[in-house]
Amino acid sequence: MSAPSPHPRVVQEDVPETGECVLLDPERGRVLALNATAAAVWELLDGQRSPSDLAAALADAAGIDRAQAEADVRTLLARLAEEGFLA
Repeated sequence: MSAPSPHPRVVQEDVPETGECVLLDPERGRVLALNATAAAVWELLDGQRSPSDLAAALADAAGIDRAQAEADVRTLLARLAEEGFLA
């Protein structure tokens, strides 16, 4: 996955109080809730940033180790792909 992006049919509903969001795929009847960290990564999915770029942004924003950010981003992207939320 070189530069992931959201699938165009996915609708995002934000939860401003918590920074979380819910992803909806109305065609497939899928719903996925993202915690605030995952929602922040989701916001960066623009088809331009590589998983490594996403991990660097997460590490900087969350103040976590780069290796941990890489693992977290890989896990999130795998789940999003598995559930059909990526283009």
